[in-house]
Amino acid sequence: MSEELTVLCDMDQVLAEFRGSLVQQMEDEGLLQPGEITLEEIVTDKASDSLPSGLKGDIDRIVTTPGFFAELELVEGAEDGLRGLHEGLQELGMPLKICSKPYKPIRDQCIIEKKHFLDEHWGDLRLSTTAVFPQDKTIIDGLMIIDDSSGVANGARIPTWKHVVFDAPHNRRINTGYRVHGWDELDSMLEIAEDLAS
Repeated sequence: MSEELTVLCDMDQVLAEFRGSLVQQMEDEGLLQPGEITLEEIVTDKASDSLPSGLKGDIDRIVTTPGFFAELELVEGAEDGLRGLHEGLQELGMPLKICSKPYKPIRDQCIIEKKHFLDEHWGDLRLSTTAVFPQDKTIIDGLMIIDDSSGVANGARIPTWKHVVFDAPHNRRINTGYRVHGWDELDSMLEIAEDLAS
């Protein structure tokens, strides 16, 4: 199938609850008091920039701990939502490809763990076999990308895809013309894909 019709889907904060899991781990370790930081208060693309500066070393330690990325909690609605997106796109003749930026200091480990996460939740869809893990997502061709990052389109080239913003506190200042507020808006995702392909 043509890469021009490929729908790309991010992982962190779209499928995997990176920020919530990080804050929960920090609370469990006593680094933050329960409720001290809410997800609504993490308003920067880089989560650590919204957390107390003295905790940077602890944040790095937590996210580089073996198993952190493999064991992240699911974003609400993601398990059924991604399955529905896959099925809906198949009906439209469009492939779905996971496109996730790995954490650079542990790139290889992170990719292995992200693939494990995909296999754990959607193994029957074999999404890990076609997933791509670029540091720069603009080099990947596609019709659209569902992504929470406000800077995803900034890279080595002008992207071929349109950015469908997966709503979060850190991306509400950008307007790409396309935004969904969660997996309960699956129909909107499919409608956007169909419109962009026409």
